[in-house]
Amino acid sequence: MHRRRTSSPRHWCDRPRDHELRHRFANELASTLAALHLTKASGDRSALIDQAIDRVEAQSRLFRFLVDPLPATCNLMEHVAELCHLLLRSRRSDGLVKMKVSVVTIIVPSQVAEAVLTIMNELLVNALKRVDRGVIDVRASIDTDALTFTVANDCHQEPARAQIHGVGVEAIRQIADEYGALLDFGVRESRFEARLIWPAEREGDPEPDDDLPF
Repeated sequence: MHRRRTSSPRHWCDRPRDHELRHRFANELASTLAALHLTKASGDRSALIDQAIDRVEAQSRLFRFLVDPLPATCNLMEHVAELCHLLLRSRRSDGLVKMKVSVVTIIVPSQVAEAVLTIMNELLVNALKRVDRGVIDVRASIDTDALTFTVANDCHQEPARAQIHGVGVEAIRQIADEYGALLDFGVRESRFEARLIWPAEREGDPEPDDDLPF
């Protein structure tokens, strides 16, 4: 049902992922500068300094999280939950948008975790771009021959941001193709929805834990 990759997996520092992360970091800095210019225009220099420090520190932590090597094997959804937390800290400070992560125990090799995290990062960034308040739901499930990850918002859609394209989108499509994964995402009926189906061998049923809201 799902294509299996025939070449060796990409390492975290290989070109497509490295290029996507550099592009993402540049976009984050541009977003920070835009926010600072808006604050400066309001004349509140104290708020400008505080916002600059908070945003740059949060984005620095996010970038380190994405590029630091992972252990040889790891619990994937724990890292997805951490990614959600860092993304919210780096992009939203108003508390109007939250993420809810349904955590299951999924132990995978580091190369798989790094690839999935890169894809999830891009999907979550796109979800955040298209909401102004509400909850972004992040879930994972283990089927017979695949891991399935879904991202969906339960928020008010901004129609002007319905188009999904860019360097980051192309990069995650390449990563999904490399591993024989199926990736589908878009805006449907005023909702951002994404699904990633990752080929995997079943190693037992998932162990559900509590939802982790951020």
